[in-house]
Amino acid sequence: MDRPYAQSTISKLLKSPQTAPYGVAKRIKMLAYRGLNGAFSAFSTRPGVHRRLFQQPAGARNYQRRTQNTVWAFIAVLGMLWTAGVHAASPEPPSAELRALVKQAVHDGSSFKDRYLGQVWLMDMSNRLASRMPNPKQRLQLLRLVHNEAARVHLAPELVLAVIDVESRFDRFAISSAGARGLMQVMPFWLKEIGRPNDNLFHVRTNLRIGCTILRYYVDKAKGDLRQALARYNGSSGQRWYSDRVFDALSRRWFHQ
Repeated sequence: MDRPYAQSTISKLLKSPQTAPYGVAKRIKMLAYRGLNGAFSAFSTRPGVHRRLFQQPAGARNYQRRTQNTVWAFIAVLGMLWTAGVHAASPEPPSAELRALVKQAVHDGSSFKDRYLGQVWLMDMSNRLASRMPNPKQRLQLLRLVHNEAARVHLAPELVLAVIDVESRFDRFAISSAGARGLMQVMPFWLKEIGRPNDNLFHVRTNLRIGCTILRYYVDKAKGDLRQALARYNGSSGQRWYSDRVFDALSRRWFHQ
C-alpha cells in the first residue's frame, strides 16, 4: 500500500472546510496517521494477500491499490472526526442558578456512609479501572473522590465513571480541542463564573466537583432524563451520539451489579 499517497489524502482532508470545525491539532493528525499505519500493517500481514494481488493484471493491481489507499484514508479520517467530536461541542451559557450551585459546591464534602459497602464498591471498581490506571493506589484515591463527589449531588458514581471514560479516558491532564480540561472536561470559564479564577481544573477534586455539579443540574432540568442531560452536558442537545457512548461505557464496564 502506498502510505505517502494515503497520508497526503488525510492532510488535504484535514485542511478542507468540511473538517475545519474540528481543528487540525497535531495530536489528532498523529492519531490519524497512526491509525493508517496500523491499517497498513494489518493489511500487509494478511496471509495470501500479496499472492492474490500480484496474480492480477497490472491495471487491476493499480486500481486495487488506489482503492485500498482511499478506503484506509477514509477510515483514518473517520477515526479523527470521532475522536475530535466528543470534545468539540460548545457548552451552554451558564444560568445564574447553575452558577450559584457550582459556587456552593466547592465548599461541600461527603464520604461513604457504609464502610463495608464502600470497601466492596472500591474493590469492584478498582478491578474494572485497572486497564486504564495500572497504579492501585492512584485508582483507589480517584475512586474515593468519584464516589464522594457523585454522592454529594445524588448521582450514581458508575455514571460519573462512564462520563469520565468517554470524556478523557481517565487522563487528568486531558485538554480538548475546545479547551475543556481534566477528567470531566470542564471549560475554564467556570472558574471565573464562580469567582475562583486561580483554581486548577487539573486538580482531580476540583474537576470532579464542578463536573458533577453541572451534570446534576442538567439531570434536574431534564426531569431525570439522562439522555437529554448528558447531551446538554456535552453541548450536543438534540443528538444521541454522546449519550449513546456514555451508556455503552456504563453497560460494558461500569454497571454495578
